[in-house]
Amino acid sequence: MITLTSCNKKDFELNFENEKEYVYSMRQTTHILNKNREKNDTFESNISGKGTLIIKSKANNLADLCFENFTVKIKNDNTKDTLFKTQENSIIKNFKSDGTFLSKNKQYNFGSLKILPLPTKKLRIGESNEIPHSLPLRIGDTIINSTGKLKLLFSGYENLNGSEYAILKGEIDISELSLPENINGKYKLSEFGNGKYYFDLKEKCFVKAIVEYNTETLVDNKETYENTLISNTFEINLLEIKDVSKEKIDKLNAGVLTIPENTPKDIALSVIKFLRKKDTLEYLNIAIPLEKQKKLFIDNIKFNPQENDTVAILNKLEEKYDDRTNNFLVRAGYILDIMKTDKEFEINKAVLDTIYYKLEKIKSYGSFGRTIIGDWAEITVEMTYNDNKYYLEIPQIINVEDKWYLYYPAYYLRDQKEKDFVERRVIELKARAEEFWK
Repeated sequence: MITLTSCNKKDFELNFENEKEYVYSMRQTTHILNKNREKNDTFESNISGKGTLIIKSKANNLADLCFENFTVKIKNDNTKDTLFKTQENSIIKNFKSDGTFLSKNKQYNFGSLKILPLPTKKLRIGESNEIPHSLPLRIGDTIINSTGKLKLLFSGYENLNGSEYAILKGEIDISELSLPENINGKYKLSEFGNGKYYFDLKEKCFVKAIVEYNTETLVDNKETYENTLISNTFEINLLEIKDVSKEKIDKLNAGVLTIPENTPKDIALSVIKFLRKKDTLEYLNIAIPLEKQKKLFIDNIKFNPQENDTVAILNKLEEKYDDRTNNFLVRAGYILDIMKTDKEFEINKAVLDTIYYKLEKIKSYGSFGRTIIGDWAEITVEMTYNDNKYYLEIPQIINVEDKWYLYYPAYYLRDQKEKDFVERRVIELKARAEEFWK
């Protein structure tokens, strides 16, 4: 049951933990009225567009916003012309699960908040959250900001198509323009509007949003007079949620998978594909290359001061690279033998159920000394074989310069009993360590 009294901040957070595609229909209408003193005229136009917005979750709490198949109709009231255009597909990368972007581009961040706003704190019904924002105005070579806020109110729950959704109501108010003393003339940049947002607390996604806002810009000085009024309306509606991870797993089980992307899960799928198909090229493509090993070592020098002869160690890495590559293949071979002889497990006949992972910063072992600091992922692949659950663990996947690699072919296949035992031991050892340090 949904608690109707309050929601945690994370309740109002998008679910980007798995690879999914949230597909929305999107409509936009824009009316522009522009007044120009030099030309002594008024320019008016109406724009309408429709297409598809797809939020493509990449895991790691990040997603890409993809705008596809947008057709635009533009009517110019001065010339009476009507134009129809098909826009190129576009993408804005690294949309975060809290509704902002990794990019520092404020236009991206505020643009997303108009359509997909999320509170930054816990809200009870009737409570609101004010999020400060600004819009830039260029005056000659100077850029000044008009400041204000987006106010989000958690108004309660409403029924839509037979389901109950949390309702956020938004108010946009950006109108405080602070001018430097050396700038003469009249200037204005304001934006006012409101929105209504239906949020699915179970699926962690927006279901519907309707947003209306008006923007006014005024530049009035000795050189220029320009006054622009823009009215915008946006509406998005959720069409479907695609589980991309499941689609990949289904294709892998059918033996027809190609893996064009690069996430920890993609590395795991490539490992499975190699173990099934013995495709050596596929396997070596995911193994960490020599240049990335060197980069990882250089980044870790400061954490391992005992490794003080950098040149010698880099040469050693290079000398051992071919042996390491061969070891990838040899180790994979006897891992398969262990699976078959010790577990009576045949990976070619197993069905993949799901893939999940956790992120870590430290691995305590290895050729660089005691630790390797980096962006690590520990994968667990859950499979079914002969009506029993098995778990293939791949603990050494690492990200170097925005690409994931298999650092070392360390695999552990556990049945349910073994997995439960290992988890209990980890909890016990952690508890002992905490008790020791009290």
